[in-house]
Amino acid sequence: MEYILKKLTDSEYVGKNNALLFKKSFSNPGWFHKAAAVCGLKLLEDNYQRGAIKSIVAKSHLDLLFYVRHVSKSLGAAIGRSTKNHNADEMRVELNETLEHFFKRTYHSFLEINHAHEEYSLLEKWLPKIESTMGLMMEMDPERMLEQADMNERSLKNVGFNNFYG
Repeated sequence: MEYILKKLTDSEYVGKNNALLFKKSFSNPGWFHKAAAVCGLKLLEDNYQRGAIKSIVAKSHLDLLFYVRHVSKSLGAAIGRSTKNHNADEMRVELNETLEHFFKRTYHSFLEINHAHEEYSLLEKWLPKIESTMGLMMEMDPERMLEQADMNERSLKNVGFNNFYG
């Protein structure tokens, strides 16, 4: 998050107006934590698409996630086309509710099937540490993080890492 804060508040990287907007947004703890979650998900998805995820369980979960998104978009487009000029709001709502239930149930079943995988024992072992670390993230003050990012950048430049953030 330090890197993201630094890049998105750099007026040379995102423009002056955007940098000011991001700085204001990052100072709101609620917005900051939501942005951190989105960035984490984006990083995970990008790593998946580049083939960098090594966990069999994680790959399986992400396979399912991308498949569900694809099916959902396809069905949504089909429903949209078929109801575009008709008064079929009730059908659209019912289909959407049915699909949502289907996807949730499919995902739940998938989790139950994979729960026996050996990676889950590793997760159970490390989950307290992961949750503790995530708790620390939730306690972080975005303004203090920006100040820390500035200090870290100056320190890196002093030891010769001039392009670490750029």
